[in-house]
Amino acid sequence: MSKLKEALAAGKPILMDGAMGTELLRAGVDPRPGVNLTHPELVERIHESYVHAGARVMLTNTFQVNNGTRGRVIAAAVALARGAARGEELVFASVGMPMAEVFAGSLLSRMPFEQLDGFLLETQSNFSITEILPITVRLSVPVLVSMTFRRDAGGRLETVKGLTPEAIAATAQQAGIAMLGVNCGRDISLADTTMILQAYRSVCNLPLFARPNAGTPSKVADQLVYPVTPEEMAAWMPKAIRAGAIVIGGCCGTTPEHIAACRQAQAKLNN
Repeated sequence: MSKLKEALAAGKPILMDGAMGTELLRAGVDPRPGVNLTHPELVERIHESYVHAGARVMLTNTFQVNNGTRGRVIAAAVALARGAARGEELVFASVGMPMAEVFAGSLLSRMPFEQLDGFLLETQSNFSITEILPITVRLSVPVLVSMTFRRDAGGRLETVKGLTPEAIAATAQQAGIAMLGVNCGRDISLADTTMILQAYRSVCNLPLFARPNAGTPSKVADQLVYPVTPEEMAAWMPKAIRAGAIVIGGCCGTTPEHIAACRQAQAKLNN
C-alpha cells in the first residue's frame, strides 16, 4: 500500500501546502525552477514554513519545469521538499505541463521517483484517457490530476478546453488516477471551488482534493494583493470537506498563515 493510500485510509481531512510561486515573488525572487539552485535556502524555508503550519502533503517547486529543464534543477527541487519534510509528510512532484507533453518528452526520465510519494499534474485544462493512461501505467507512484476552471460567457464552470467538472470526473473514474482535484482558476471563488467538488462527487467516487487561490488579486503599488484571508479560507474548509474533498491546500496567494488557519479548522473536524 502506498503512503498516500495509508493516509487516506484514516478517513480524516489532510492538509496540503500552499503557494510556492507567490511566496517567492513576495520575497522578491523569480519563481522559475532555477531558483532551486540559486536560492535553495529560501525554497526550503518556504517548505518548512508549510510543514510548521500543519501541511502533511508537500509539493516540489517543479510546477514550471518542462522537457528542457536540467535534471539537477529537478533533483534539487525534490531534495529541498524532502529535506523540509520531517518524515511523515508526503512529497509529490508538481508539474503544470499538459499531459501529452509530459509523456512525449523526457521529463519523466529525470524525475527521482524513488524519493517521491506521488506525481501531480496540476492546472490542467484537458483530460483524456489516451493522454493520462501512458503516464499512470509507466509510473510506480500514485498519479494525481488537478484541473483549473473558469466561467464561460453564460456563467457555466468549464476549462478553457470546454470541459465541465462532470465530464472530467466521468473520465477520471476510468483513468486509473489516485486522486482528482481542482486548483487555481481565473476569477474562481471558494464557493465555485465547492461547486466543482460537488460536481465531481456527483459522478465519481475517487478521493478528491482542492487547492483554491486566495481569491482574485488586485494590483496595489505594483504588488498583487489577494483578498481571501486565512480566516475566510479556514471557514470555507468544512464546506469543502462536506462537498467531498479529503485533502485541502492552497494555490496562488495562499500562505503558511492560510494553512495554519486551516489546521485549526482541521482539528475541530477531526475531533
